[in-house]
Amino acid sequence: MSDDLWWLAIDFGTSNTAAAHTRAGDGTIHPVSLTHRSNLLPSAVFVRADGEILTGDAAQNAAAHHPDGFVPAPKRLISQPFIRTGGVDMTPSQMIAAVLRSVLRRAAALHNDVPPARVVLTHPEAWSHATVAVLVDAASRAGMDPAAITTVSEPRAAAYHYSRTASLQVGTALAVFDFGGGTADVAVLRVSDSGAFDVVAARGDNALGGKNFDALVRRWALDHVADRDPALRAEFTDGATGSIEAVRALDDTARAAKEVLSETPSATIAVTGGTSRTTLSMTRPEFDSLITPQVESAVNLVRAALTDARVAPGSLHALYLTGGSSRIPLVHEQLSRVAQVATLDDPKTVVAQGALIAARQMSSPHRNRMASSDPAAFPDRESGPNVPTPPTPKTSGGARLGAIAGAVTALVAVGAVVAWSSMRNDSVDPGTLAGASTDITTVTTMTVTEEATTTPAPTTAGTTTSTRPTTTRTSATPPRSVVTVANADTQGFVGGAGPRCNADNEAVGIARTADSLIVVCRTGVDRLYYKGIRVDDGSGIEIDDPVATADGFRATNAGVTYRFDDRALLITEGGSELAREPMVEFWWAYG
Repeated sequence: MSDDLWWLAIDFGTSNTAAAHTRAGDGTIHPVSLTHRSNLLPSAVFVRADGEILTGDAAQNAAAHHPDGFVPAPKRLISQPFIRTGGVDMTPSQMIAAVLRSVLRRAAALHNDVPPARVVLTHPEAWSHATVAVLVDAASRAGMDPAAITTVSEPRAAAYHYSRTASLQVGTALAVFDFGGGTADVAVLRVSDSGAFDVVAARGDNALGGKNFDALVRRWALDHVADRDPALRAEFTDGATGSIEAVRALDDTARAAKEVLSETPSATIAVTGGTSRTTLSMTRPEFDSLITPQVESAVNLVRAALTDARVAPGSLHALYLTGGSSRIPLVHEQLSRVAQVATLDDPKTVVAQGALIAARQMSSPHRNRMASSDPAAFPDRESGPNVPTPPTPKTSGGARLGAIAGAVTALVAVGAVVAWSSMRNDSVDPGTLAGASTDITTVTTMTVTEEATTTPAPTTAGTTTSTRPTTTRTSATPPRSVVTVANADTQGFVGGAGPRCNADNEAVGIARTADSLIVVCRTGVDRLYYKGIRVDDGSGIEIDDPVATADGFRATNAGVTYRFDDRALLITEGGSELAREPMVEFWWAYG
């Protein structure tokens, strides 16, 4: 590597973003200091009325006075077409770009403002091509050369970091548990014949993370304050004067107490209102008692992933921990009962550092090729960067991601979500995460084009019913083992025709409407997940835990319900019908 060439890796997280760079000259890998006091940058953004986007600490500071413009976790909204906040409509790509731009600015300052020769972006193992494309588009908006961008999944990056000093034999199994502020993800990997890491099973919980622990500490504090000072407790009631500021301050002290309790046996929690202040003391046993149910859920997530991978805990080389919540002693203690736990360096930055190690190995002329089902695994540098190829947007009046069902485009109101996911929810059924599925390669990736900072609000099209001439319904009258939907088998649609279950999961429902292709899959632990693809533009959605009805399935995402049976796919929100698609073929085998 030339003295003036350097590489940058960015781990865009739900709560915080981390980065690593190669030092000019010797090429060694180091974390990037993203604030004056930390290697982490809060992933939050604040959208001002004029469309300017603040990031990190500046965003959190502005939120104290104008909470309507605050988006604490843009990553959770990456699959939404538009986000309305503070009276301004934004795409997720615009918000994420602001965060990535802040990282690039900080990192480039270490290299005399010379742009990086390579940018490596990390992403959850479960993300679809379309979701990764939004992240890549955001990086392009942030000023990064699209030709220099490569992506790698977070567990692979962590595996490369942790194994950089170890010589692992082919077939060796290891696991990576990423326990961050907003999510918990575990992946089981094996060393392939080529020396690369293959993800053989993965699970995730998008509602489990450090923020759960913060909320528990806050609730504990308010319960104690209610006994001591009822008037102070009343200041934290919704609608009370100053309640937003008081809750935000309490959140900060609760988070700080949680972190202190990872190092010391007790911590102080200050509850401050407009006219009074109370100081409480929490011990580590009290904290452990509060979080035990959530920690047990995290442990069960790891056990389930090992079961999916058919790996006995005793045969696992190591369970590597990453993410800030993995530092909590009870987490470490409980996971140690499952497998040998290993933590190295700062768990908050290992993914970013590992991404550079992976990129370097894959770029070596003598590298082993990664045998991977992940389309984001590293391609030859000579053959171009790993940037999902977007088609030309269909509308010129503003960027828009394809919607999955019906001619409906909705808005997401931050704080009160009213939209439905256009491609797939960032939260996916843990059972679907057996690697990024190659069965959904027909999904069209739509990249948001550059536009004015303030995006015009999209319109909601009227509900229409297809009048296509041929609509032949097929019920599940034949034996359940016989799939009656054309171009489908017991795992879904074949030959890239539509959605398909991941890994060894079986389909329990397959449907073809006039406009959509749908499959409902069952994992080895009898959990269900819903996959749908829009026929005209290839956009897709995945929803956790659909419910089996008497004659079909019902799935709910962001307040929107998708129900289908042998008659139609019906999409509703709050009792209002958004779309109705006549059923063409239907097969159901649940029970």
